[in-house]
Amino acid sequence: NEMQVRAQSSLLQGLLPRTELVADRMSSQSVANSLWSLATLGIAPNDSLLDRLAERAEKVSGNFIAQELSNVLWAFAKIQAKNKGRVLAEMSHRATIIAHTFTPQEIGNSMWAFATMHES
Repeated sequence: NEMQVRAQSSLLQGLLPRTELVADRMSSQSVANSLWSLATLGIAPNDSLLDRLAERAEKVSGNFIAQELSNVLWAFAKIQAKNKGRVLAEMSHRATIIAHTFTPQEIGNSMWAFATMHES
C-alpha cells in the first residue's frame, strides 16, 4: 500500500506541470475531470495551475454538461478556490441555461458548492 501511494504521488508530481502546460487545450470534460480529481485527492493546486484551469473552464463553459459543471463547482468549493468570481459567473450563467438537465445529485452538489463558496 505504501508503495502504491508513492507511485501515485510520483505520477501526480509528473502530471501537474504537464496539466498546466496543456490546460489551454483541454475540453470541458478534461477540465472538469482534472479539477474533480485534484479535489477528491485533497490536492490544492498551486495558484498558477488553478488559474490556468479556471481560465480554461471559463472559455469552455458553454460546452459544459450538467455533470461537468457541478463537478467543477464542487471542486472549486472543495479546494477553497479564491478570486474566481469571473469563472463562477460563467458557471452560473451556464447553469441557468442547462438547469432543466440537472439530476438531483448535480443540483445538490452545485448548491452545496455555491453555499460553501459564499461562506468563505
